[in-house]
Amino acid sequence: MLAYITFIFIVSSATYGVYVAPQFQDLFISLDMNGLPSDDFSWFFDNWALFTSVIVFCLIICLLISIELASLFKFHGKKHKSFGLGFLIPRKIKAKHENIYELLTLPAQLSKNDNQSHNIFTKKFSSQVYTEKDIALEISNLISINVHSLTKLSESYIRKIYTVVALLIIFSIYQFLYSAYSPLFQTGSIS
Repeated sequence: MLAYITFIFIVSSATYGVYVAPQFQDLFISLDMNGLPSDDFSWFFDNWALFTSVIVFCLIICLLISIELASLFKFHGKKHKSFGLGFLIPRKIKAKHENIYELLTLPAQLSKNDNQSHNIFTKKFSSQVYTEKDIALEISNLISINVHSLTKLSESYIRKIYTVVALLIIFSIYQFLYSAYSPLFQTGSIS
C-alpha cells in the first residue's frame, strides 16, 4: 500500500515539476516578477530528489525488515542467520526466536543428558521428574506461547516502522501540495 502511494506521489510530483512548474516560471517572468515564484514553491522542487530518495530508501528498509522477520518463522534445525540486518530487529524479538529454537532442540539436549547446556528450559526439565508425554506436552505448550508472542512482537514492530514511513510520505505529500499551490496563492495576491 505504501509503495503504491509512493509511486503515485513520485509520478504526480515529477509530472508537476516537469510540465506545470515551468509554466509558473513563465507566468512570473511575464508578470515581471524576476521569474521567481515564492520560496515555498522552489524549496520542494529543489529538494524533490532528496524527498524521493529518502522515501524509497525507507520503503526498501521496510521490505528488508519484513523479509528478515518472515525468515525468523522458518526453523531449519539450526540457528537463524541474519542477512546482515540483524541490528534492525529488536532484542525482544531475537530473544523470543532464541527461546523457540531452544525449545525445538530441547528433546535432543535432554536425551544427550548434556549438563553443559545451560538454558532455562534444560534446567527446568532436568531438575524435576517428568514423563516423556508430560515433557512433549509442556514443550508443545511453551512453543505455542512463544510463537504467539513472537508473532505479536513482530506485528507490533512492523506496524511502528510502517507508521513512521507513512508519516514521512504524508509530510512529503503535504510539502508537495503546499509548494504546488503557493504560486496560485501568490498570483491571486498580485491581481
